[in-house]
Amino acid sequence: GIPYDIHGSRGIIIFFANPHMNHKILRCDTNSRLIQFASQLIGASVAVHEPLREAELMKSVRPVQNWRRLRTKIMAFIRFQRPLMKKRRRDRSNSFSPQMRRSNSFHLGLRKVRSFVAGGMRREMSFRMMCEVTTRVKKDIATSVNDAQYALKARGMKWWRKIHGGNAGIPPPFNLIQCVWTFIGSMTTHAILSWMNEAIAARSAGELTLIFAPLGALTTLQYNLTAAPPSQPRNALFSQIISMFTVYSLYQFPSLDSWHRTALAPAIVETVTAKLGIIHPPSGASAIAFAADLYGIEHMGVFLLGVCVAITTAIIINNLSDKRQYPTNWPILRAINAMYNSSPNGK
Repeated sequence: GIPYDIHGSRGIIIFFANPHMNHKILRCDTNSRLIQFASQLIGASVAVHEPLREAELMKSVRPVQNWRRLRTKIMAFIRFQRPLMKKRRRDRSNSFSPQMRRSNSFHLGLRKVRSFVAGGMRREMSFRMMCEVTTRVKKDIATSVNDAQYALKARGMKWWRKIHGGNAGIPPPFNLIQCVWTFIGSMTTHAILSWMNEAIAARSAGELTLIFAPLGALTTLQYNLTAAPPSQPRNALFSQIISMFTVYSLYQFPSLDSWHRTALAPAIVETVTAKLGIIHPPSGASAIAFAADLYGIEHMGVFLLGVCVAITTAIIINNLSDKRQYPTNWPILRAINAMYNSSPNGK
């Protein structure tokens, strides 16, 4: 490692070399000087980050400080101008003795002339100060407007560049064997769900049925994005529970129309699941289906049963393949094992 010290910013730059290279060539003077200069260059680039951050912070704080300083000056000028003017008038009026004022009228006229001239000078000085303050305020406002325009233009250009897309490549397609596993898993799961839907509808005289649209999205995640976090059982089950609870809570407000619930339900579900780290796209679809009066509250339990059946089927079928593992983790089982191992009986 090569140490560096750039104005108090210290560190070590570690260089890796080919172990099969000739050590004499690696340790020659030319290579050593190159490494020394490179370490100082890298250290300077690292050390400059802190001053840049401080400069950005100072730039953001400076307008607020300028406005506070200007406000303080204006308030002080307005507050102390009148008492100072009265005090100066009183001092000027007391500068002449009573005997001279009574004995010599010339001094009285001179005092009036002086006070008149002094008042004019004070008015002129006040006018100049107010002009300076106004000019400074105008400059600050113009600077703020220019900064806002520049920031808005930069944000718009960044938005336009992002619209054109990035450099990410197209994901590769599945091979034939994995496509066969996807077909088998999806067909088996939906066959079971369809049979279960027929049985439930027959027992409830057609009042209860499954909602197949979110379940179709669930099986797409389970058999095509097996290792993705949104397809895991934890996300699938808990996000749907949050979706059902959200829709049920919205139904407790009779003043909300159907289009209000349809807009609020997916927005709340997507935000809460993102905050909790259990993102699951089919939960937004189920929230819309239940919030739009397409299905009743009594269908929620049947739908959650269908989600559990789909998860169980995916666990069985995906793990039959050598290239798949579902789920990737069991947080609940790990927590139970940790509690068991920490207990005296477990040890």
